[in-house]
Amino acid sequence: MNVIRKTGRRVRRFGIRNSVYIERTVLVLLCLGLCLFHYNVRECRADTVVFKSYLEQYGFLDFLIWRSQTWSGRLILEGALYIILKQPYVVFAVLDGLIILGTVYALRSLLAWKRFEATVFIALLFIFPADGLVEVGIQPGAINYIWALAAAIAALIPIRMLFQDQKVKWYHYAGYGAAALFGCNMEQTAAIVFCFYFLAVVYFFQLRKVKPILFSQMAVSLLSLVFLMTCKGNAARLEQEISSYWHGFGELSVIDKLWNGWFTTVNYFYAARDIPFILFIVVLCVWLWMKYRRVNIFTVCGTIPFLYRAGIWAGKIPDALFGTQIRKWAVGVYYKNGDLEAPPLPVYPQIILYTILTLMILVAVCGSFMSARKTLLLVLILSAGLATRLLMGFSPTLLASGTRTFFFMDTALCIGIVWYIRGIWNLLISVNFD
Repeated sequence: MNVIRKTGRRVRRFGIRNSVYIERTVLVLLCLGLCLFHYNVRECRADTVVFKSYLEQYGFLDFLIWRSQTWSGRLILEGALYIILKQPYVVFAVLDGLIILGTVYALRSLLAWKRFEATVFIALLFIFPADGLVEVGIQPGAINYIWALAAAIAALIPIRMLFQDQKVKWYHYAGYGAAALFGCNMEQTAAIVFCFYFLAVVYFFQLRKVKPILFSQMAVSLLSLVFLMTCKGNAARLEQEISSYWHGFGELSVIDKLWNGWFTTVNYFYAARDIPFILFIVVLCVWLWMKYRRVNIFTVCGTIPFLYRAGIWAGKIPDALFGTQIRKWAVGVYYKNGDLEAPPLPVYPQIILYTILTLMILVAVCGSFMSARKTLLLVLILSAGLATRLLMGFSPTLLASGTRTFFFMDTALCIGIVWYIRGIWNLLISVNFD
């Protein structure tokens, strides 16, 4: 025990003295990693090849008009993609690297992170799953997900400014409004930004601190969401995707689609190798035991999902209990004779198990902080990430879209990981890093 304490003190002193250098070192390593990443994914594939063919057929405005009529309402994002594909690949690589780094510091500003949290999040980017974005072509994947997320995070910063009683200037309306316009050109990000601003309006209204920028940002996100939902191109795309991927999709009810979104999500968490989810339940479990140091409902609810996901009850036991075919059906949606099918209300033993485990994690998260405000904020962030994946149940490309549909959920999990690592660090050394 004394050896552990002495080691902890040495680590604490080293961390405090060298916090700036640690952050810069991790940042430099990330920059090198981004260079290697962009070098290895530079070849054209999937959507990139398709979009390059469009460059030869359409001018910029003609392209946007055609897409708005036949396929998509993401006119701003696809306009950026059109311009990027006209440039040498190195231009995109540099911009993408800068936007990824900018996302880290936008989160730092939004969530009032200190150097420690930013350093941990940068380190997490080394293991962040990017295969889903690469498989459709890195330029379309990055612009539609990473760039949209970065702009959406920037669009939320005025909420933090009002929390800190900062004065809002005219250029804040222009800058953050532009971020909202760009970031909310995607369905999931538009819904997230609108919901957070709606909650912010309600909160600040009770405090009598409502500012016009809350309404302007909420209006931009709402109008973007309405446009995306009513755009002719999105309706045309839905018809084409139904005919190509899921012929019976139009017969599903809203409840059916929500069930399918839920089951494909929880099945992925427990059956696939989703690194952010695994790390999240690990640090959650460690934090709960360090905080309570006894058996209670929170430590139990945090430990059981961890033990299952770690493999103590995984391996071949689920197949022995439920059968291999049941395990395959447990995704909720599956291919049969080349077509997607899903029972109206799929209820299988393993699905029930996954649902119970996920609800246990929610209970554990609710008991993980002493501060009710911190708990609520983390629950909102995780709920927003989960909602972005559940909404995929309303798309006939539920499975065809691949793992990139978990991008926002994985980002929310990484934010949770950062907070729990901060809590574990504080308990270990009992001082702040900065």
